[in-house]
Amino acid sequence: PSEEQFKALPGKSFVISKPCKTISGDFHWIKYTKNYIYISVADCTGHGIPGALMSMLGLSFLSEALSHKELEPAEVLGAIRENVIATLHQTGKPGETRDGLNIGLVKLPRNQQYDTFHLTFAGAYHDLYIKTPVDDFKVIKAERMPIAFHEKMTDFKNHTVQVRSGDSLYMFTDGITDQFNGRTNKKLTTKGFLQ
Repeated sequence: PSEEQFKALPGKSFVISKPCKTISGDFHWIKYTKNYIYISVADCTGHGIPGALMSMLGLSFLSEALSHKELEPAEVLGAIRENVIATLHQTGKPGETRDGLNIGLVKLPRNQQYDTFHLTFAGAYHDLYIKTPVDDFKVIKAERMPIAFHEKMTDFKNHTVQVRSGDSLYMFTDGITDQFNGRTNKKLTTKGFLQ
């Protein structure tokens, strides 16, 4: 997303994106429609060029899903999954590619006061974390299946959540939680990152 797209988001926003290589399998994405703002964080299978190629597919399918009408996040994820399966010719046969992506997608109302509002979230292995000024993190769980062919594919679910002024929203990939601590040689983990 451009700097202008970030500046137009409600509240303060930031992204940490430090790919291991020049190109990456992780991406973030923002789309403004007439009534909504869609924000996504995704992690594609593979690193370097294979990951970047999956990122290009993911970005393309995200844009395509929302090119003609405003959809709920679960509908968007379902459309992306159909495209990934069709494009990569995935049928579930042994030995075929399992490439795909994990993604979190938030839909916010646009052009309103943001003291209190509802957002809608859907995810494929990527949860949404909400930190309030008085409480610890609240986790909005994603479905435990990827955007790809999966043994147990069900519909993605929308989660509608009330957000208040002062709440902080976080989405991230395992690119940060899988980092190793140089002193202990242990992964940071989600728990360590949230702390």
